[in-house]
Amino acid sequence: MRPLLLIILLLSAGKLSAQISLVKDINDQSDPDNSTALFYKTSAGGKIYFHAGVNDRSGIGVSDGTAQGTHVIYKVSVMSWSASTYFVAVGNTVYFTGQDNVNGAELWKTDGTDEGTVLVKDIVPGFYSGYPTSFTNVNGTLYFTAQTYEYGIELWKTDGTEEGTVLVKDIVPGYSSSGPSGLTNVNGTLFFRAGTPATGDELWKSDGTEAGTVLVKDILPGSGTSIPESLTNVNGVLYFSANAGGKGTELWKSDGTEAGTIQVKDIFSGADGSYPYELTVLNGNLYFRALSSPNVIGLWKSDGTESGTIAIKERDDADIHFLHRVGNAIYFISDGELWKSDGTPAGTVMVKEKIANDDGIAFSSFAASDNTLYFVVNDGTHGYELWKSDGTNAGTKLVKDILAGAESGASGEIAILNNNAYFTGYTPTLGEELWGSNGTEEGTALVKDLSLTKTYASSPHEFVSLNGIVYFVASDPDHGAELWKSDGTDQGTTLVKDIEPGVTGSQPIYLTAFNNAFYFFAETSTYGRELWESDGTAEGTTMVKDLVEGAGTNYPLELIVGDNILYFTTLAGSARELWKSDGTAAGTQTVATLGDADGDFYINAPLFNNGKIYMVASTEDEGKELWISDGTETGTKLLKDIEVGNRDSYIYNFASAQNTVYFLASPTNGEAGLWKTDGSTEGTALVKSTDAGNIEGLHAFNNNLFFRFHVSDEYNLWKTDGTQAGTVMIKTLASTDEVVLFSREVLLHDLFYFIAYDYNGGITLWKSNGTEAQTLPVKHIDLGSGYHYVQKIFIVDDILYFFIQDLTGFSQLWKSDGTEAGTVFVEDGVNVSSDVYVLDKMAFFQADEWNGDYELWKADFNVVTGVEESLEHTLTIYPNPSSRVLSVKMKNGSPIYSISIYDSKGGLVEQRSAPSDIEDAFDIHIETYRSGSYIVMVKSAKGIYRARFIKK
Repeated sequence: MRPLLLIILLLSAGKLSAQISLVKDINDQSDPDNSTALFYKTSAGGKIYFHAGVNDRSGIGVSDGTAQGTHVIYKVSVMSWSASTYFVAVGNTVYFTGQDNVNGAELWKTDGTDEGTVLVKDIVPGFYSGYPTSFTNVNGTLYFTAQTYEYGIELWKTDGTEEGTVLVKDIVPGYSSSGPSGLTNVNGTLFFRAGTPATGDELWKSDGTEAGTVLVKDILPGSGTSIPESLTNVNGVLYFSANAGGKGTELWKSDGTEAGTIQVKDIFSGADGSYPYELTVLNGNLYFRALSSPNVIGLWKSDGTESGTIAIKERDDADIHFLHRVGNAIYFISDGELWKSDGTPAGTVMVKEKIANDDGIAFSSFAASDNTLYFVVNDGTHGYELWKSDGTNAGTKLVKDILAGAESGASGEIAILNNNAYFTGYTPTLGEELWGSNGTEEGTALVKDLSLTKTYASSPHEFVSLNGIVYFVASDPDHGAELWKSDGTDQGTTLVKDIEPGVTGSQPIYLTAFNNAFYFFAETSTYGRELWESDGTAEGTTMVKDLVEGAGTNYPLELIVGDNILYFTTLAGSARELWKSDGTAAGTQTVATLGDADGDFYINAPLFNNGKIYMVASTEDEGKELWISDGTETGTKLLKDIEVGNRDSYIYNFASAQNTVYFLASPTNGEAGLWKTDGSTEGTALVKSTDAGNIEGLHAFNNNLFFRFHVSDEYNLWKTDGTQAGTVMIKTLASTDEVVLFSREVLLHDLFYFIAYDYNGGITLWKSNGTEAQTLPVKHIDLGSGYHYVQKIFIVDDILYFFIQDLTGFSQLWKSDGTEAGTVFVEDGVNVSSDVYVLDKMAFFQADEWNGDYELWKADFNVVTGVEESLEHTLTIYPNPSSRVLSVKMKNGSPIYSISIYDSKGGLVEQRSAPSDIEDAFDIHIETYRSGSYIVMVKSAKGIYRARFIKK
């Protein structure tokens, strides 16, 4: 379901544009946690592929081993539902499970470029997932398993096209699953394990057709399961472990026929089984780990015959782990020691004694490159670091101690590309990034820092204004969360007062403008959390009153202004007290105790209307119900017990129109729906029941209340004047293709505007005067398929502005004058993450650049109309159109920080940081771009600029 946002306003003609820029990096302390999260590193198709989590974004990391050839494709995130397969190459195409903002976890493919990274098929349409996994290449056809509502988890295949991605066979008809696993290619035949109610989990094979997908053998006859595992191809014969009953789990082989599927040897006589695993192939023989008796574990090999299945090395004092083929030997770990074997008892020798004390924890990953084994291990002295072995004691050593001492500098999977090992390296300065090694200390280095260098976030919030200055709460490393102010410039953004010295700060909340000052609650070690006031100066920022003597806190909630009085509540024992204040200590007094001393209390979204406060409070006898107060003790009372007795009425979402207060209530046994009150018990009544649907989004407009009423798949716009006759539907806004939700009202004259979404990612701006005939779409905004949503809506000089978060994760600023032609894109470049506070012709908000560094930003509307007009004095791009190289230059000499290229639908094509020594133009090679229109966004020391160019 996608929401629809409502905003009520009047739009008039006007010409404003906006320049988005950082006001100040308040918290400029370097954040060491600026790592790139690297997972599922795999060498495929001549490149290293991996999941890359860069700051707050994720995508596919691609590397050829060089910094220039290492980048992240952000259009899709890598998902994995199997520990064994992440990226699988079929020719030059790499397949993986990915998820974007449109679809769930589905089958994707990539050639390592943004343009070549595409969805193969949305197996389960929409946001739901097909969860493809167990990818296996069989002669150019990719086999995998996927889950659908119609077939359950079954076997699928693809030729790389949508139409060629099909179910092979519904082995267990209907939604029930056969759950194929262990997919293995044996000379063009796919073997796998699958289960049916009749046979249990047994060995199957497939030639890619429904008829050719058959059970090989019911090894454990009947509904019991033999659990075939570790399927391995050895010279065209399938080897695996299975339990036929009576002999335990032993080694089996199959030529694809029932008669040719036999147990190789009963290694551990009796019902216990030898549990062969880590099946590894060397020179036509199979090597594996197995038990021959309860306490004896050994390295075994088999030529496929009973007599040729023998123990090479057995130990009764240690286990055997991590079998890997390296050159012409099998390497393994036993009791923290590195061993190797040429397949003979005499040739099975210890390479290095006691590298680590714990096999299972100390060793984390292995990969072989020709005759060298790379592995990550914690030897107890250096932490987890990269090691290598050439099969000799002297040649088994630490490659590089990236993080000196006992701390760890290496982790994650090791991927081999061109005989180099790639892994996750860690330093305190860069965090986790992609590293590479040629096996030497000097040849072990960072490949590329994919993360964006960032500082800690100051997270500005709680905006309020006074005398042309905006005030807010922000954190820095010296003061913690304290009160700040800004005039929209770096120099004019300063700390107001360090109320609680130290790194914790006073953490002000509920900033509220009142009587030429603003009020808030702040916490100090001396007084606890109390009421404060400020005129914007350090001297004028003082505590109003110590409500609870000493350092104890009274947990204040809300600050509401009504009839020149501030109202709030505090905790008093197990109940709450309602307070009022005129801004002085003497005028700050208790009004009444809300609820019994021993009773529960709850207050939510109180509202002041016509001299009264409406709120939710609780007593033992009535539960959570509607209360009212006129600011006196006798005038503070229960207004109506909607859910009679001590059960709650679940009242929420107060709104007022004229002298009527509306709210929603959901009593268990009472009348649920839209209610109204005039402040009297008799005048508190149900307006519209929700028995047939759901009411949301209450907004006052022209003495009426507008709301959304959702019935089945219809989303209707309604209004009410508080009477049954005056409660009517305005228009059915949407059915199954759109969802309606109202929020963020702004009243301006006689029109209200709202946003509607469709499932294709489109956004439509609507307007209405409250009649069906004049409820009309203004403009449909198509940003391409995907999940786009309107984040914030606000008004500047009677022009509607709104932020839309696009698929790149950035917020696009749009504006509208109420016409289709006047609804246009303005600016982009940051991720807006807070409410927008408008002061004159500037809008302040918290934002980051998808690096987690949330700071104070602004949109300045005191600029020349149109991006192109303002750019002619600042930014030059040439030639335009261009076919090979695009040059970008700032005319005002402002240093360029980074350049981002977006396609016409807002998709990120390329993002590059500018070299620190750049003195003239920044050249971007665009030879590989498709022909069409693009947007270049330049981040410089003086702001964010953008322009269009054409790729010929």
